[in-house]
Amino acid sequence: MTLMTAVARRARRPIRIRPVAVLLAAILIAAATQVSAIFVHPTRPPTAATNAASTGGELAADPADPGHVTGGQFDWLANGISVWTRKLSENSQDYISATNLGSLYLQRARLTANIDDYDRAARSIAQALVADPGYESGRTVELNVLFATHQFATALEHALSLLADDSGNLQARATVADSQLELGRYAAAQDSYRLLTAIAKGPPIDARLAHLAFVTGDPAKALALAKAARDAAVIAADDPHSPDLAFYEYQLGEIARLTGDPALAGSAYRAALIDRPDDLGSLVGLARVEAHDGDAGAAIAQLRRAAAIAPQPDTLALLGDLLEESGDPRGATQEYATVRAIRTLSETASSVYDRQLLLFELDHGGATESVLEGARIALAARGDVYGHDVVAWALYRLGRPGEAKAEMAAAMAQGTPDARLLYHAGAIDLASGDRSGGARLLRQGIALSSGLDRLQLAEATRLLSGA
Repeated sequence: MTLMTAVARRARRPIRIRPVAVLLAAILIAAATQVSAIFVHPTRPPTAATNAASTGGELAADPADPGHVTGGQFDWLANGISVWTRKLSENSQDYISATNLGSLYLQRARLTANIDDYDRAARSIAQALVADPGYESGRTVELNVLFATHQFATALEHALSLLADDSGNLQARATVADSQLELGRYAAAQDSYRLLTAIAKGPPIDARLAHLAFVTGDPAKALALAKAARDAAVIAADDPHSPDLAFYEYQLGEIARLTGDPALAGSAYRAALIDRPDDLGSLVGLARVEAHDGDAGAAIAQLRRAAAIAPQPDTLALLGDLLEESGDPRGATQEYATVRAIRTLSETASSVYDRQLLLFELDHGGATESVLEGARIALAARGDVYGHDVVAWALYRLGRPGEAKAEMAAAMAQGTPDARLLYHAGAIDLASGDRSGGARLLRQGIALSSGLDRLQLAEATRLLSGA
């Protein structure tokens, strides 16, 4: 089937849910902790709960026949959770039921960003592995939970252990590479992705390589790989074992937005929302494009819709900024207060959203030594370019540009073409006395303006005008 034929067929087909073929199809890229992060998105549901319950089979035990799912995705998940909860209540040692239950909670968490569901998934998988510590399907789902909740070092450790026991476990091999990338171990990640691509192909691999290419300074390659992944997913859209099309549209939108193509980004986000109307990442991404294009009303509507699904810090902060700009300071204050309340919800929420919460404070008058300490702790746990950026920005906001410059050098070491990094680096250079270098970096960041939110773009423009 050609791409054009697939697009035409896709426009006519009803929205439906397709099951995942193999665990490798789980696209475990970084969740939304920085502007260039690729959200963790839901895969197609695993083996249908009713089918597995009737056969006593394991979750996705047969990659060739994962089961067929009809009806609404949330109904499917709710029914499956009910089935496996009942079975587990009948036998607390039923590690298959506990694993299936954990996987379903994780699927729902990815759809709704519900922190409680991530915690439920973790508890279910822990129960499964107490009953059978060596159960490979349970250990594999555990990797997904650890990664989704940003426990990257632990996910890497567990993935390496699982690979030592089963070198053919592709999800474990993928999680090794993904975790190394999130931890800032870029050379190791490139080696691990090279091993992965030698044995696996297709959209899940291309999506990972697109993220790697962007972070390591090759935006053209990143965009080409994201397009290739999306195109392959479109062609396979009518295959019951097809990958999650909405994710690939979303990822293309993110990379297009970050590389300065808001038109392509908007088109991709809208396509993702056709496939999954409540896709959180695409709702927020489209709002960013609409705000960039000057349509604050449409952006506010998209953000309200996203916030009703999951009140994530970035969503609420951007909504507050647009409300403030639109003449509703009271509404903005309410959104900002909710952002600050998120840290108190749970340890998981604090971990998943740590960088969002720190950057919010730094950009909304909340720079303190405590915030700097939080940024240093986050960097120690996850030493990637964005961790260095948050520390550098905290030092800058605290009036310590010399120290900030050293941290920013580490943030820029990979050549990541992220407008926010360029804007931060430019501001820090200006404050350090390098006016020409600072102005050059600010111009580069502003040239990629669709990668900046309105508040960031306004500050970058103001700084450049005074350079």
